[in-house]
Amino acid sequence: MCGRYTLADPAADLAERFSFDLGDLELSARYNIAPTQPVLTVGPERSARLLRWGLATDDPKRSPINLRCEPYGSRLPRLQRCLIPADGFYEWKQLAGRKMPYRFTLRDGSPFAFAGLANGVSCAILTTTPNELVATVHDRMPVILLPDLESLWLDPEARDLARAFAPYPSEAMAAYAVSPRVNSPRNDDAACIAPIA
Repeated sequence: MCGRYTLADPAADLAERFSFDLGDLELSARYNIAPTQPVLTVGPERSARLLRWGLATDDPKRSPINLRCEPYGSRLPRLQRCLIPADGFYEWKQLAGRKMPYRFTLRDGSPFAFAGLANGVSCAILTTTPNELVATVHDRMPVILLPDLESLWLDPEARDLARAFAPYPSEAMAAYAVSPRVNSPRNDDAACIAPIA
């Protein structure tokens, strides 16, 4: 699963990369985005909104932040598809009796889009089987869309989505250990993404 992620690129750069109008939207660098917080989403028509991370459901005790892509195939829930921009995400690995956080990014450091589902007020990230790199730390990874599949994902008429769910190529990604300070969502600064030995 994906329980924390980062998005620190300048707002104007994100608007250009994901082809949305920034308008009155105020975005700041985020180094430890956590569930229940407002997150940037880009929907059909390239409309950008801040939605709550954690899909609101009829059951107040259940607000999933991640949804497995496998049950859906071409029959996705009746939710709107969206892009959830990011420039990295965290996963935790059990090492010597404690969990060590790792940050995963694209090798070139550029921003990318998770495949997301939204209901107008909240959203969730789809997950898939891990690539070889992520599998060293976790048994799931977020669905990271190849740039040429982002428009397909946003097309409400598109039904053949299996290729969008393929794990992102591991050779195009990088990973490194970071400080356990990311364990607390109160910590949200550049020190969260600093590599440690």
